[in-house]
Amino acid sequence: MSGETKIKSMGAIPHTGGVGFRVWAPSAEGVSVIGSFNDWDGGRHPMHAEQNGHWYTDVAEAHIGDQYRYLLTTAKGKFKRIDPYAREVTSSVGNAIVHDPTF
Repeated sequence: MSGETKIKSMGAIPHTGGVGFRVWAPSAEGVSVIGSFNDWDGGRHPMHAEQNGHWYTDVAEAHIGDQYRYLLTTAKGKFKRIDPYAREVTSSVGNAIVHDPTF
């Protein structure tokens, strides 16, 4: 998938070239996706601001079954948040899991 192509959906969206991630965080100054695919490193996959408070990135290293969270940077600090669009989670306070849409 090219850097110009964006999948139009919310949450974690698996595709043949990795996983696209989109979240709505209108008050964030910056957002990254962190997870088992990048050793939970907030500097590895920053998300790009879109219109209406949405943030998006495409991660070639991510796959179905990987755990992830969003790292939000705000005026009040940094916060790790579970994906509100996650279809699979480890627990209600745990991590989101990239879900297999064909399951």
